[in-house]
Amino acid sequence: MRKAARFATKMYEKHLASVQLTNPQFSALALLDDRPDITIKEMSATMFMERTSLLRALQLLQRDGLVLASSDAHDSRLMRFALSKAGASRLKQAAPLWLAAQREFEEKIGSRQAEQIRLLAVHVDA
Repeated sequence: MRKAARFATKMYEKHLASVQLTNPQFSALALLDDRPDITIKEMSATMFMERTSLLRALQLLQRDGLVLASSDAHDSRLMRFALSKAGASRLKQAAPLWLAAQREFEEKIGSRQAEQIRLLAVHVDA
């Protein structure tokens, strides 16, 4: 499983390198596009990612002007995250690259095995 994960990570990051994104950063941008004003807790649960790792990724995206953070209207201790215009633009550039990585991954290991790996990853993270 680890070998397959490393293989997939390298492949996706090779494809996303031209838009200066890692796979987790791409996933975060895609989630923010789908669910603007989401909290770190909600993102962490949705992405099956530890909050500290996710927060670090979000801080880098904020630094690059791709993500905006704001305090929750009802609880100032909560931060809500959203895509900036630059983030939406970068996501639009990255989406076809991510799809190309997905196709390459499935071509190299087979679509059936790719589906099995995805299902196993969901069950391991659950």
